[in-house]
Amino acid sequence: QLRPYYGDPRVLGLAELMNAYGTVRCDPKILQKIRDCTEAGKIVDGHAPLLSDKDLNAYIAAGVQSDHECSNIEEAMEKLRRGQYIMIREGTAAKNMEALMPLFREPYCSRCMLVTDDKHPGDLLDSGHIDSNIRKAIRLGADPAVAVKMATLVPAQYFGFKQRGAVAPGLWFLIWNPLRSNRFTRMARWWPSTEKR
Repeated sequence: QLRPYYGDPRVLGLAELMNAYGTVRCDPKILQKIRDCTEAGKIVDGHAPLLSDKDLNAYIAAGVQSDHECSNIEEAMEKLRRGQYIMIREGTAAKNMEALMPLFREPYCSRCMLVTDDKHPGDLLDSGHIDSNIRKAIRLGADPAVAVKMATLVPAQYFGFKQRGAVAPGLWFLIWNPLRSNRFTRMARWWPSTEKR
């Protein structure tokens, strides 16, 4: 039933494959959903809290490329070692960033990204969205450049966005100081100087 949507370039993939049990037990309907998505060249995001060992291997082998349910560093490291991307969740209800702060450095930060999962509208208005997560990561000791990279470049690479996620000639980007404000100050487009210095 989802297959027709995969032809739309705005559809990035299958989000939150929650039926980890059905996946590792080879439920034909679940495996067909995964196959439809991957055959269309799309991404399958996971939702598998505390899944580990052989069950985790089966889940990843089925085609699930990421997980946002890691609540401790051991779980995140096991999933990273098996090739998954880790989405570090900090939303209204689930707050996992503090436990996962060791991921805010190389080599881990290149396969981790900041997400909110669920965030209430009032929280969005009060504190912001991913920009709030960047500020919190910096307050907890993350290198500001690494925190911004995990909110911009890593997700852009993971989702296959071209011309997105980095500062490069001719690209639009937003300017703000994540340490001082949750509001963007302006949009800009960067063109490098052609003059020799």
